[in-house]
Amino acid sequence: MVAISSPALAQRAPSRAWIDIDDTFVTPTGSVQSYSTSQKLFDEIGTASVTYPTATKARVPAFGAVVQIVRGFGVGVRVASVERQTMPAAITLTLPDPVFFGKPHTGNSDTPLQRTERTMDLSAVYVVPMPSRLAVRVFAGRSRVHITQSLIDHITYKYPDVGGAVTIVNVTQQTADGYAWGSVVGLNAGVFLLRNVGVGIEVVRRHVEIPEQSEPFSARPFTLSPHRTTFAAGLRLRF
Repeated sequence: MVAISSPALAQRAPSRAWIDIDDTFVTPTGSVQSYSTSQKLFDEIGTASVTYPTATKARVPAFGAVVQIVRGFGVGVRVASVERQTMPAAITLTLPDPVFFGKPHTGNSDTPLQRTERTMDLSAVYVVPMPSRLAVRVFAGRSRVHITQSLIDHITYKYPDVGGAVTIVNVTQQTADGYAWGSVVGLNAGVFLLRNVGVGIEVVRRHVEIPEQSEPFSARPFTLSPHRTTFAAGLRLRF
């Protein structure tokens, strides 16, 4: 007796490649950074300070690809689109009055600064054995993060009339630019409702330390803080 099974009922061959198309939600790290300078004016001390806020939560498209090489092990690459943010830096001037002692004048201004962050991950991947409709991958490797951020360089102000406020006339900026390689670990899970098309999630943790930059207004160190934890969800394709 010979049994013939339909190709549609035959067991599916194991997948050897995956493509992920995701929306990635990034959680900012770092803290508010403040800098100040002082100078003697009219036998008193005038001060100028700049405060840089932390980055906000953002959503960034990302693309990933994985190829299985042997016995569940493979390699993967993941590239995120450039994340762009506009962050307001707070400027405060406190200057002594040229005539009245102990009667300082103040001036405040919020200046928008541009920040970009680019991320690329290269990793070794292990494909966990699962039922055909499920796919789970764990990975670890190297992550490259590149950040640019505008910083305050110079402030031009105008002294007020007696009793008035200081007017900030012009603010010039300078760009801090830094990158570094660090570590990345993560988990990717998907469910395939169709044969080769499904949906999935990914959780990633990065540890990247970018060398400190020089904050131009105060000439003190400035930290460019990469996002460390990301959560992604989107389309899964397998071949």
